[in-house]
Amino acid sequence: NYFEKYKVEVLPNGLNTLDLYYPFKNKESEILPFIDKHTILYFSRIDKKKNLDKLINILDKYKLLIVGDYSDKDYFNSLNLSNKNIKYVGPIYSKDLIRKIFSKVAFLCLPSNFENFANCVLDSIYYGCPVLLSKNIGLVDLVKKFSLGHVFMGNIKYKDLEYMFNNLDYFRKNIDKNKKNVLINYSWNEVNNKFINMIK
Repeated sequence: NYFEKYKVEVLPNGLNTLDLYYPFKNKESEILPFIDKHTILYFSRIDKKKNLDKLINILDKYKLLIVGDYSDKDYFNSLNLSNKNIKYVGPIYSKDLIRKIFSKVAFLCLPSNFENFANCVLDSIYYGCPVLLSKNIGLVDLVKKFSLGHVFMGNIKYKDLEYMFNNLDYFRKNIDKNKKNVLINYSWNEVNNKFINMIK
């Protein structure tokens, strides 16, 4: 008997309970009024390899909304967040608020030194928000192929921000046009099917 030879464990379905622990965080009334057409979104964990400090240093006239928890307290404390054009709101777990943020900001920026696979890039595309990425992120080929944003080489520069703002309409049209084809391979149904076929 198969079940006599191998140990079998049953895992239950998961439930997102994070909202229970963060009921008073990230009020829309505190976040959404900050966002305007010149607001850049950083939506990721905060640590040194993400190069958030380099993005902060080149902001100039633009605004930056920072969403995410930090794993390196010393690095986080070293960031200059006192600028009135910068707002740090911590992690956000409300899907509705995340959707509203992505729909209001100009674009998502992820200037990491290294990133295997950045889910926030797929989130951004899903919500119709262009992306500005370093060449070290796993999804850059997808962004380049469909012109969903801009990929920069080396350290992020002010001219990269300018390029994004000057081409937002072009990137948004490409996202609207290609979003379905881009995201279909990353749907849970598709991932589940690939997994099932792999273990057959």
